[in-house]
Amino acid sequence: MLVWSTGAFTVNLLAFLTHTALEWLDEAYRDVRNSAPSRRTFFENLPTLLQFIPFDNWQHLMQFMLNGRIE
Repeated sequence: MLVWSTGAFTVNLLAFLTHTALEWLDEAYRDVRNSAPSRRTFFENLPTLLQFIPFDNWQHLMQFMLNGRIE
């Protein structure tokens, strides 16, 4: 049980650090997150977009989420 909880803690910590780094360093990510009604909404929509629309890279995904189209 201790090994599982340590692993879960580590994964949660890595996710938190990744999201914090993106918030600080990626202006497009910050803009998209601020335009979403909630953090939960952002992360609920992300898998659906990735499943149905192939994006060339992270910036194209953020641009689509912000503008509703890929330019």
